Amino acid sequence: MKKLNSNRQSRAAGVRSTRLVAALRVCALALCVLPHLAYAQSDADAKLDTDAAAAAAAAAPKPTGGPVGASLDKLLKGIHADGPIKLNDGVKADLIALLPSARRGEECPTPAAGASDASAIASRGDGAMLIAQITSCQGSFLMIYSPGVRIRAARLLDLEEGQTLEDAHLLNLREAKREDDLAITLHVGLTREETRLFLRRGDGFAFGASGTLPAFGEKGDCAGGGDVTGGYTSFLKVDAKGRLEVLRVDTECVGGTPWQARCDLWTVAAGATEQAGVNQVGVCALPAKLDAKSLHSSGWR
Repeated sequence: MKKLNSNRQSRAAGVRSTRLVAALRVCALALCVLPHLAYAQSDADAKLDTDAAAAAAAAAPKPTGGPVGASLDKLLKGIHADGPIKLNDGVKADLIALLPSARRGEECPTPAAGASDASAIASRGDGAMLIAQITSCQGSFLMIYSPGVRIRAARLLDLEEGQTLEDAHLLNLREAKREDDLAITLHVGLTREETRLFLRRGDGFAFGASGTLPAFGEKGDCAGGGDVTGGYTSFLKVDAKGRLEVLRVDTECVGGTPWQARCDLWTVAAGATEQAGVNQVGVCALPAKLDAKSLHSSGWR
């Protein structure tokens, strides 16, 4: 009898042992399979996140004719005068290639593009400069580039809808040894212009927004003829005390002849807010001749 009970207990223990081994095998299988499922899902999510960025990178224009920046560097070294300049595809590709990488979550499905029209500024002792407009899915903005051991690049400002680059000049608004500060003129809509002022920060390649001249220029409606004025344009000059002279010249529709003018005197403060940076402090004397050629020859920008 004792032997029979012992045999039954052994069989029961064996069954329990077999069930335990089977359960452990199932658990082991789950532990092996579930992580792989999780990793597969994670990899799929990561792939979805990077597909748009990869597609944009593949579609972006590629620099040609040498290493990244070669076309832009050649252009910068060939700038010897201020004024508008046309950019070829190689230079525009370099502009995009030198942009910082987008942060995660801010990647664009399409590549950024550089405008063909830009503004060149000849060297005043620290290398020529190029101001170019870039457009991406995040909007349009202005970049400034200059040669060096490596091409220097800085973001100047974000553009609002309807704003485009018109012109750029260097000024000396801080009584420094050379012209280091920027005046950037923008088209605003179809007819108006405004000018943004930027003071250079220290010895580095950085510029701080220091004020806006909102009513800088406007095209008149000359289609109707008659006595309608042809709008107005403005010119800039810095006096011996570092104050900014802003000359507004109104012109007639017929021939663009100047018919009235005024000159206002402004100060530009470093480190001030966008609107508080410029302050009108008086008026300045009108030049003897108001045509554009005479004004440019006498130092007006």
